[in-house]
Amino acid sequence: MALAARCSVPTVRTFAAAPASKKKKNQERKGKKNQGDDSSNLQHEEWVKFQNSISIDGFETGQTTTVQANIGQKRRGGKAVRKRMQKSAELTEQEQEYNIGGGQYPPLRYSEEETERLLKEAYANIPKRDGKRGTRNLQRQSNRWHKVRQARKIAKKNYGIKQHERRMLKRSQVVSDVKQVKVDAVGIRELEQAYQGFVASQWTKIMFAEDETDGGEKQDSV
Repeated sequence: MALAARCSVPTVRTFAAAPASKKKKNQERKGKKNQGDDSSNLQHEEWVKFQNSISIDGFETGQTTTVQANIGQKRRGGKAVRKRMQKSAELTEQEQEYNIGGGQYPPLRYSEEETERLLKEAYANIPKRDGKRGTRNLQRQSNRWHKVRQARKIAKKNYGIKQHERRMLKRSQVVSDVKQVKVDAVGIRELEQAYQGFVASQWTKIMFAEDETDGGEKQDSV
């Protein structure tokens, strides 16, 4: 019975309330954040006013001339939010492009058919080129042969110089050889004279010996 009575009584859970100091701190933090956002918005508005004061009609210099909302606030967003922001930025750029200011005309925008017609008309009015449709073959050949002649001229000049150097070297070698022969000729001439004298003496000895033998044989036979 006691267990049934205890089960039938509903249980109520109670949570302790947040302390007053914590609530006060959160409120102060939010207030400071809002004050910072307001100050940043005021600074942005002042900056836009200054940019508008120095802007020139008809010229796009990339200045910020429109007040942006929620300056200084950080918000998290996904891909859809980023795409929306990009699209709005592109639209504002197009509006700035076509909104040049009072007293001036916006740029003309033609359709595809009108653009094609204007292009055909422009190409048709281009004057035709007169004169022959030749090539630069003759000019190229002339330039090529001019370079060939210059190269041959330089080669011929260098060849003549080198040929002259070779000729002079050969002549100097011949002269030096002749001088050396003249110096060595004295000793060679002396050796030759000595050899010829020796040969002559030997020949005379042999001839006198033969004459003596022939004379003795003749006497014996008589």
